[in-house]
Amino acid sequence: MFDFTSTQNESRDTILIVDDSPSDIISLTTLLKPLNILTKIATSPSRALKLVSNNVPSLILLDVYMKDMNGFQLCQKIKQNYLFKR
Repeated sequence: MFDFTSTQNESRDTILIVDDSPSDIISLTTLLKPLNILTKIATSPSRALKLVSNNVPSLILLDVYMKDMNGFQLCQKIKQNYLFKR
């Protein structure tokens, strides 16, 4: 469960936004900003994989249509990561 009311001194849930469209990133971050949710942004699948390997986000908002690797392929790669196996 997300705790969207935490303060800066407490641990906060993180949302990773993976999108190669600047306008979509701006829209999503604008929507999330008033909720005081910590967001990280990856503009490519390779950057998303690096971010996920360093810090597991609470939620990933993933664009399906991206260059190099589509969102479904990226999702499969993320799920192969041992940090996400149950």
